[in-house]
Amino acid sequence: AFQVPLTSSLPVIGEVDVITERFVRVAHSHNIQVHAWTINDPAEMERLIGLGVDGIITDRPDLLLEVVQ
Repeated sequence: AFQVPLTSSLPVIGEVDVITERFVRVAHSHNIQVHAWTINDPAEMERLIGLGVDGIITDRPDLLLEVVQ
């Protein structure tokens, strides 16, 4: 499984989204799961679930539980 942050900071470029629809699709096409960390915002949790990530690592499991119910 890939365990990746939502964004990464690169020199000169700045913040770059790591988990995109394409990233998830390509990982899954190679039978690789995608786990996102550390996601504590309910809207971001919903977006990532919509992208099809296989796991969400969070400091707020109570919020994640609300989102998935």
